[in-house]
Amino acid sequence: MTELNFVAVPAIVIISWFIGYCVKALTTNPKIEKLIPIICGASGIVLAVIIFFTIPGFIPADNWPTAIAIGIVSGLSATGTHQIYKQLTKK
Repeated sequence: MTELNFVAVPAIVIISWFIGYCVKALTTNPKIEKLIPIICGASGIVLAVIIFFTIPGFIPADNWPTAIAIGIVSGLSATGTHQIYKQLTKK
């Protein structure tokens, strides 16, 4: 595993978290807020596929279905990371 492969997944997590955070900040509709995990997962898929096809070797995947799997897991982990932080700082 090269240094670039190590950076790809956390980058997708951070960008997906930021997209989810922006959606949360820009809407007050509870129906849309419930869709934030799906939005994060979908953004992870899109980012991973774009990275897979534009920067070969940057994402640790040999084919595009693997890139999709890495993207969805990375996008959903952004939601999980946010929820862990939220629960630990809950009063």
